[in-house]
Amino acid sequence: ADFGVFGNADYVSSRKPRVRGMQPNPDGAWSPVELTGPPTHSVWQDCWAVFRVLVGMMRILTTSITDEYSGRIRFYYDLYGPGCWHVILLADIKARSRYWERSRRQAIRLHRLGKLPEFDPENPWETSMRLLLANEAFWNENVNMPCVLVAARAAAQTKVGNDSAAPSTTSTSPASVTTLVSAPPP
Repeated sequence: ADFGVFGNADYVSSRKPRVRGMQPNPDGAWSPVELTGPPTHSVWQDCWAVFRVLVGMMRILTTSITDEYSGRIRFYYDLYGPGCWHVILLADIKARSRYWERSRRQAIRLHRLGKLPEFDPENPWETSMRLLLANEAFWNENVNMPCVLVAARAAAQTKVGNDSAAPSTTSTSPASVTTLVSAPPP
């Protein structure tokens, strides 16, 4: 047994890995951030695999919806790369800790209004996760826009040089920026 999962609170908190990155502020400045969570997407996938089995065994979520969620995270990781992992991880943490519950409350309201007949009040989490995945405003605000800014900042600071010429700053073409914000596959 991994005591990082089953240990007491003091032990678990001392073992939490940290992820570091830069985050844009509303005023345009950049500030360092340090998050607690899986340091790489690969480690996140391993943790998610355990979560997937647990929620499946407890009949909280189906494997199809857990696969859809992990596919969304994988899509963003493949799109933006490891340099944006801290942004993707922060969005994942926000999604599962706050927005999933908000989606549950939204599902209850929609069900009461008769707009969500397939909703099961006894097991609200499946529908709630589907609403969370469909919330493009959340994903754009918490992943796409910050990752585009991180990519733009990295591109602006990248120097390309060769032996015969002075280094020059590379730029990102509008076409590549457009592809950065495309939606994940359905």
